[in-house]
Amino acid sequence: MTIDMLIERLQEAKSWIGGDCEVRFAQQPSRPFEYSIADCVVVDDDVKREFETRSAIEEGIPMEDWDEWTNGRDFGYGDDCVYLVEGRQIGYLDEVAREEIGW
Repeated sequence: MTIDMLIERLQEAKSWIGGDCEVRFAQQPSRPFEYSIADCVVVDDDVKREFETRSAIEEGIPMEDWDEWTNGRDFGYGDDCVYLVEGRQIGYLDEVAREEIGW
């Protein structure tokens, strides 16, 4: 699902039930639980470069050796993603929600 697709679905939900409704996450169809969403985090090339730099510094790699040090490591450049972060487990997913989801 893309950001635009998620926004569209959320806009539809907002127009149906309002913007103050809680958003939750349903997980594992065989034993369905529901969770709150704690955060929304973007991991893009800038974040990956910062991680790469911090890792090299923490490992004590001299700056002039960074290119060689990163050779062969896959930091996933170009694979930008938004992560919805699992919050607390609320409990088992109720029967109505399971039915609506198709579980």
